[in-house]
Amino acid sequence: MGTFLSRITGLIRDRIMFSVFGASAGLDAFIIAMRIPNLFREMLAEGSLGSAFTKVFSEVNVNNPNRAKELLAETLWLVTLCVTIFCVIGILLSPQLIDLMTIMAGSGYGSALSLTATNLSRLLFPILGFMVVGSVIMGALHQQGKFFLTATAPILYNCGYIFGSLVISYHLQDLDYSWITQYFGDPAITGLAIGVLIGALGQTLIQLLGIWKSLLSGHIFPPRIRISPEMKQIFFLMAPMTIAASAAQVNQVIVTNFSASLEPGTVTRLLAAFRLLHLPVALFAVAIGVTALPHMTRSIARAGGKISIEVSKEFQNALELVLWLMAPCLVFYLVNSEDLISLLFESGKFQRNDVLESAAALKGYSFAFIAYGLNKVFQSFYFATNRTKYPMKVSIVSIFSNFLFLNLFIDMGIKGMAIAFTCSLSLNSLLLALGLVKTKLDFDWERCLKSLGILIVSSILALIVQVQSNEFLESSLDQTTGFWASFTKLSTSGVLVGLIMILAGSILLRTNPLNLLKKLRK
Repeated sequence: MGTFLSRITGLIRDRIMFSVFGASAGLDAFIIAMRIPNLFREMLAEGSLGSAFTKVFSEVNVNNPNRAKELLAETLWLVTLCVTIFCVIGILLSPQLIDLMTIMAGSGYGSALSLTATNLSRLLFPILGFMVVGSVIMGALHQQGKFFLTATAPILYNCGYIFGSLVISYHLQDLDYSWITQYFGDPAITGLAIGVLIGALGQTLIQLLGIWKSLLSGHIFPPRIRISPEMKQIFFLMAPMTIAASAAQVNQVIVTNFSASLEPGTVTRLLAAFRLLHLPVALFAVAIGVTALPHMTRSIARAGGKISIEVSKEFQNALELVLWLMAPCLVFYLVNSEDLISLLFESGKFQRNDVLESAAALKGYSFAFIAYGLNKVFQSFYFATNRTKYPMKVSIVSIFSNFLFLNLFIDMGIKGMAIAFTCSLSLNSLLLALGLVKTKLDFDWERCLKSLGILIVSSILALIVQVQSNEFLESSLDQTTGFWASFTKLSTSGVLVGLIMILAGSILLRTNPLNLLKKLRK
């Protein structure tokens, strides 16, 4: 529920941002500049540090809660020091980092893209510091079972975008500060960047308040920076995962370069499509992966480091749940991509042509739902079992596959880039699944095959029913255009897919739909 609330504000954020700035070279520059701190954030924070700290902190807390509090304080001080130094270096190297992201930039952008993105990246780099520190705090909150706070904290981050787009950007334009134009470029885009910076700080502070009394009070001062055995264990777990996450970020650099090689606005349109892909992934798959990690870690610790029946059952449940949540998203997005983009983003400077291009990309992205969801659960399992080297190797392979698929499909334009992403992610998921062959998992294979069979049949049925429904509505709503036409088709498709999946779930669980809904509420 917390993730749902934050993602709704995320959609509002994107609609306002796209409406105010449009699919323009200026917004492209901002998105590229944001990818620099995001690149390192996903590599250092979400990709490795957060998961490594959650695992070690959970294990220590089982045996010695007081030592776990000391470990949290020590980690926060050390991470703050390291990330401050890293941010200073990043600000100094911003020109080189942006050049790396825009080597293939098309002639339509000109040199203004790199210059504007470089100036903005200097302003935005501290976001990395806030997010890395926040990932440690998030790990502590997850161990305590406080998932709602970490899920809703990004609302403040999204509010920063909105405040920057609607208030700060107009304020800077009205006052006409010449020094802002001189050092950062377009005052409007600069206002957006300042708002994002404020939002990132707010997201970290609200999470800090969530652990202050219970975990940090009496332990955070005086500052202690030392490399304890537990800290070494965190770094040991981080190393291969950081390399694995680095591979994913290399892929981001490659994708950014390919998208910048197309016409101006492509980066923004591709982002609009990816935001909608990531919405259900974050709402369901990421949430399941995040909650599964501490559960599986504790079960393994109680079983003396072995993969018990309990761990196998938790892993199977997570995989099955992800499949049943991602499959409806796949069939819904595949049929309704254009109406989704139109309903959510078509306004202001985000015009009809932008909608069509983004919708083409979203349709290509739709096939990535299953692989994206499974990857999140696979990664949690590999981390819980200390098998971090294999995902690292798979991620390195994904660099070459991503580059290969992009070269194969780039002639198809923005849709080709989305298809390349889907192919690369699917290969990544397949390799992670193959890595489980030697793992002593005790799955209920009969249930797996039955569940998969029912899911496939119900998904095909949902796809056919949606197509027929949309054809009927289009003929009935030929005089209705815009918002209400899209809303009617999306609502109808959503209800139809939901009913079919509820019926299929009832068949799988051998219960009636009302009892199924009661179980879901529990």
